[in-house]
Amino acid sequence: MDLLRFLKARRWREQELAEELRSHLEMAARDRVERGEAPEEARFAARREFGNVKLVADVTREMWRFASLERIARQTRHALRGMARTPGFTIAAALTLAVGLAAATIIFSVVNTVLLRPLPFPQSDRIVTVSEAIPFFGPRPTVVTLGEYLAWRDSGVFSRCAALEITSGDTITGAGTPERLDGAEVTAGFFRVFGIAPVAGRDFRAGEDAPGGPGIVVLSHQLWSRKFHADPGIIGKSIHLGESLRTVIGVMPAGFDFPRHSDMADFMSWTPETTEYWTPLRINARMVVNGNYDYLVLGRLPPGIAPATAQRRLQAISHRVKEEQATTTTDLSFRDQLRLAIPKLVVHADPLVTTMTSGIRSSLWMLFAAVGVLLALIYANLAGLFLTRGAGRLREMAVRQSLGAGAWQMFQERLVEGAVFGAFAATLGILLTVLGSAVIRDVGGSYLPRLYELTLDGRVLIFLAALAMGASLLFGAVPWFMHRRVDLAARLHESGRTATGGRTERSLRSWLVASEIALSVVLLVGAGLLLESFRHVLHADPGFDTNNLLTADVGLPWKKFPESVQRYQQFERLLNAVRRLPGVESA
Repeated sequence: MDLLRFLKARRWREQELAEELRSHLEMAARDRVERGEAPEEARFAARREFGNVKLVADVTREMWRFASLERIARQTRHALRGMARTPGFTIAAALTLAVGLAAATIIFSVVNTVLLRPLPFPQSDRIVTVSEAIPFFGPRPTVVTLGEYLAWRDSGVFSRCAALEITSGDTITGAGTPERLDGAEVTAGFFRVFGIAPVAGRDFRAGEDAPGGPGIVVLSHQLWSRKFHADPGIIGKSIHLGESLRTVIGVMPAGFDFPRHSDMADFMSWTPETTEYWTPLRINARMVVNGNYDYLVLGRLPPGIAPATAQRRLQAISHRVKEEQATTTTDLSFRDQLRLAIPKLVVHADPLVTTMTSGIRSSLWMLFAAVGVLLALIYANLAGLFLTRGAGRLREMAVRQSLGAGAWQMFQERLVEGAVFGAFAATLGILLTVLGSAVIRDVGGSYLPRLYELTLDGRVLIFLAALAMGASLLFGAVPWFMHRRVDLAARLHESGRTATGGRTERSLRSWLVASEIALSVVLLVGAGLLLESFRHVLHADPGFDTNNLLTADVGLPWKKFPESVQRYQQFERLLNAVRRLPGVESA
């Protein structure tokens, strides 16, 4: 209704304006007739004296409400007609820009998801992973022992703290086809470190991770949906998991499957692709004394404690634990190694997102920079095309200027033309971005940290809009600024085909061409080095014949084979059985 009223009011104002202009001209002509002039001469003289009727009407319309919107709408229609007159150029240029926008936006969305976006947990910046760099394990931080975890847990550094160990190879039975699952053993405070609660049931309570505690399990949402068809009645029921019968006490929200291999592979290479269940990590004295480096420690820092402060306190505690271990151990060689390592031991308390992305951070920023160079190359190429195309319109600009068009008006029109072209290219770019993001998420979600979360949020759309706006300004404003230096009056006497601009424009074209060549060389050199490195990786000699060579991972139930001798004998039986298979030369 508001639109109909606006259209009716506009039509009425146009009629009123036309009537007022006609009345003014008729009155002026009638005055001249009364002074003795001929009617025809009086009309011509009145029109000459009045001036440009169209210009007066335009000036009057500028005083109306919504005049700016009407002018922009009129300029948009003019820009669309201009694009339609050269469909080949428009489509080719828009597709070129759309590909560049999509490439830059996709890579930015990856950077945004992996590096910039906070983890989907409350106050995720307070969650840290605690690791150690020990000389006899190499320079990289590694997982820790249970003795250190217990000392850190009781130190008061964390408001919540938990330890985790990977358990792979448990088979679930009694729920359709038997399936081998990957899970984790966690201490009771594990889920509270993340600040999340199950969508059904509950998580582990204090004391349930003590030796002799109940046989319980928390399921991932994925496992609950796949094996139990999202049955809400699963809570309280028992399932056969590995060699034990466990009662399901909870189901975690969709998307929570920590630790996931793509997130933690650089830190814990043995992490499963997805964690599908969690059971209590029951710590006994023997596990502490053994001192195995198998455990990932997570903590939530309380307000007011920075990671650097926590790191210093945790390192002092770790030194004390190692000193006690060196004093109590009966292995003289291990005691000497510990005492050599203690002065060089470094504890790291890194935000969880830093641990996840430490192996990919620099590579992503380099890829983002390379795509930025590609986009700059596309901008330079299209800017040269628009500059050349705009030179052919110098005669049109001169004619319009002679008819009363102002410089600001022509600048607005060029700006609107660039905006219409940028909007068209951005629309195509959004479609390509959506498709490309889906492909990258599906293909790379199992390899890059957090890539499975890849979505186009507001930050990504703003980035795309900013790139498109920059292109609009570049392709609309720059040609106008260059061509306004040209003597337009002189162009009225020249053919539009020969109107190629002045020295400044030629210098700009030369600069654009030189920039394109320089950027192209950078991209080609980088691509060549990348392809050469990839070729070396594919043809690297591993030192043995890989043809017809198969590998397999076999997990034995520890309760059935508790001793290493039993496990060794079982593996020998398996190897002998494999050797007897037809077609097997050796195993």
